[in-house]
Amino acid sequence: MTLNRLHLLLCAAGLTMCIGCGKESSLRSENIFIISQEDPQNEMEVLDIHYNGEKGSIYIKSNVDYTVSFQQDVHNHDKDWVTFGEKRHDAAKDCDVIDFKAKPMTGSLKRLSGVLNLSCPNTSYGRFLVVRQGYVARYGTDFNFLKFGNKDPLVPGNERAFEFWYDDQKEGNPFSTTVIEGQAHSHFYGRNGYVQLGNDQGYGADMTIPYVKDVRRDSAIVVSFNALVMPEDNDEVTLEILGGGVFDGTEDTKTTFKASQFNNESESIWDGSLKSWVISSLDLNPITPDTRIKITAGKLEKMEKNNRILIDNINVFSLPRTSYNKVLAGGEK
Repeated sequence: MTLNRLHLLLCAAGLTMCIGCGKESSLRSENIFIISQEDPQNEMEVLDIHYNGEKGSIYIKSNVDYTVSFQQDVHNHDKDWVTFGEKRHDAAKDCDVIDFKAKPMTGSLKRLSGVLNLSCPNTSYGRFLVVRQGYVARYGTDFNFLKFGNKDPLVPGNERAFEFWYDDQKEGNPFSTTVIEGQAHSHFYGRNGYVQLGNDQGYGADMTIPYVKDVRRDSAIVVSFNALVMPEDNDEVTLEILGGGVFDGTEDTKTTFKASQFNNESESIWDGSLKSWVISSLDLNPITPDTRIKITAGKLEKMEKNNRILIDNINVFSLPRTSYNKVLAGGEK
């Protein structure tokens, strides 16, 4: 059973925030309930954890003994994303406390989730808290369908311009790109499990992700991808919103950032290269079915210095209202 179905079944069964454990049904409303991290009087059903990682505590009041366990979603790509400490009692607040610690999300912002179960031995009563980090993807690609050249970015050769990808690769991933005047093709290249913008002759390049019609339902989205600069190249990258939406907290539709350097001290050169932004709607510039994201390496012309940028793991996530304010504190990673 998935977590969403479990949550719906609990709601359908009429469970309230004050469900607990006890022999008498009249005591159910007086037993276990969970208190939010900020306000001891504010109960919660969902714990949204920031993608940059977080430490915190959950406060619980109960008039009966109960046990605590955590159930992972079977689809989680990281099984060690969050840990919970032993239950302890806080005499000053007259409640139990469970501390938690979540790691920063470094490879992907794809949703991780689980259920914290509070249950009484030998009874059918309990309380459930949905715990989640990251977001539901509206669009995503890891470019594993590309097998051009060597997996090592420092070994050149056999990379293939977008125009010359196989038909099924282009049809399944309808990116768009610009052919610079005077050039025979674009400089948006497919490589082995990732893509490259720009070439070794000083030309930049751009790529625009496919339309994501489902974003029309969202008042805010998160865009993320890994970005690496080739050694000794310029590291300038421009991110532009087309078709509606702005970078949150601004009226801007365009921003620049620096791609990360190769991480030669880690198992993967991509470690530490994940970038992310919140995009939101304004009344005069809302997110629409035509909203798209354009990534440009350097300039669409010949430059004095190469500006080759490697891109991987592009994702567009729906940002739920319950986690909107918390996420804004994180900004770009």
